[in-house]
Amino acid sequence: MRFTSRKMASGVLLAVLTGLTACGDEAYTEDPAAEMAASPETLRAEKEAIQREASQTLTRALALSLRDPSSRGLVRAAMAQSLVKEDKVHFNSYVRGPGRALLQAMSRQSGLSVDQLEGLLGQAGSLELYLPVQEHRAAWLGDEKLLVATQLIDHEQPVGFDLNGDSVPLSADAPPAVPTLALVPSEDFDAEGTPSKRGLALGRGGQLLQAMGGVTATATTAWTGAYVNSVSIPGTSDYEAWIRGAPEFEMYLERVGSTRQKLRCAAAGSIAPFSWNMDGTSWTTPFLIAWVSETPSLEGLGMYFYEDDETECVVKDDKDYLKLTMDLLKNSLSVYMAYQQKQWDQAVISFIHATVALWSIVAGNDEYVGTVTSYNGMQIDSTERVFTIKNEAQQDKGTVKIQWRTLYY
Repeated sequence: MRFTSRKMASGVLLAVLTGLTACGDEAYTEDPAAEMAASPETLRAEKEAIQREASQTLTRALALSLRDPSSRGLVRAAMAQSLVKEDKVHFNSYVRGPGRALLQAMSRQSGLSVDQLEGLLGQAGSLELYLPVQEHRAAWLGDEKLLVATQLIDHEQPVGFDLNGDSVPLSADAPPAVPTLALVPSEDFDAEGTPSKRGLALGRGGQLLQAMGGVTATATTAWTGAYVNSVSIPGTSDYEAWIRGAPEFEMYLERVGSTRQKLRCAAAGSIAPFSWNMDGTSWTTPFLIAWVSETPSLEGLGMYFYEDDETECVVKDDKDYLKLTMDLLKNSLSVYMAYQQKQWDQAVISFIHATVALWSIVAGNDEYVGTVTSYNGMQIDSTERVFTIKNEAQQDKGTVKIQWRTLYY
């Protein structure tokens, strides 16, 4: 196996393999004083290099262990019992617990001790194991026709191995024909292995655990408000590489001014009538995005789309990412505006496209897709209206059809 990571990362990895590092989930530091003096960019690059090389070593060891039918049986059974979407398994907690036999098989086949593998798990961070391609999940029956791959940063070229431990070239854009297990940073587990509400809501046998805003719908509840009837965002591969599974789109209704306040979020983990899980290029089941009490009079409203890998229903500029979005919104003369009018006791929401406040949101793997807008001020009323989704460069990224209506859930 050939690695291309930085020299410092290789040195740290060597230290792990000779048993000089602890087995926790914190990265190894050779010189704390030197680390404090380094720039944040340098530290981040060095941490990524360490994570990347540790993940690749673990991936190869896993591939070698899967030559044994009993190891393949362990992996297949763990995925079959998963309650998380796409049959995901939290790799770290599994091999440290019920799947300890798999870690021992990795040790026997790779020549690394269990302690060395534990150290690599600490450096690689929280990992999840699954078959990200739906066709692969249906096709793989536990046989030896299998690859194992990893990828640290979304859209970079995956690193793959066959069950002999030999490198296999893989594309970031399209999956191979052979079923491929992915060992990648967790999207649907925390560091301890607790599944996310989103992951459980979509998993086999998973139960919905979260009621959005504390509102619980019943079978006789009537919901009146602005409904998204359909969404179309072509080219979803722009937002999620195949090795990361299906994209996780979210739609927000936010009050916009000098700050942004989330009013509603429609996502996979939301309960009806706010639930929305568009993993492909389109969605055609109506979901509520705003009801009467949540449409503030004469205040700015924005409807935003994200592809969100790491969090669910978290406003993306609330973590002070260099205050990028907040500052640009505060300094802009106008933003996407909306207002509520009362007409014969019926609320009508109008989205008006004014001068555009442009910004770019880059935060981890969270990717800003676009803002719902219209150049001709179409009202949301009892007639279905077509709005455009535009990104920060004012490129059309899709369409959304919205209508004011009442549905029962």
